[in-house]
Amino acid sequence: VRHPNVKKLTLSHALQEADSYDIVKNLFVNRKKFHSINIEGNDIRTQGDSTISDFLATNPHLQKLKLGSNCFSDADAMLFANALRTNNNLEFLDITDNVEITNVGHEELRAALFDYNPSDVGRTILN
Repeated sequence: VRHPNVKKLTLSHALQEADSYDIVKNLFVNRKKFHSINIEGNDIRTQGDSTISDFLATNPHLQKLKLGSNCFSDADAMLFANALRTNNNLEFLDITDNVEITNVGHEELRAALFDYNPSDVGRTILN
């Protein structure tokens, strides 16, 4: 997207090609100042790539990121969690319906958002 005034981008259920993640990566590599990006429902798989989390870690102007109904995994959730620890601009992150994110990934995200160590919670409950 090269238009200088576009601040909100919605590509939900629009990228069904096999190389859809390459298209998505370009959104984050170009560092355009979007306020909102919606790429839900595109069966996106990162295959371990950290482009999205690296972008979030730079604390961009992005306020809303919708990643729901894709194929993100626990590994992605952990990368997102680490990025959220240094990001204070993002106000809304939707990762619903990513069935490859298990309780492990959700717990890492909760720990990042609520500033606790997941292993401390287990120890507290066990003691």
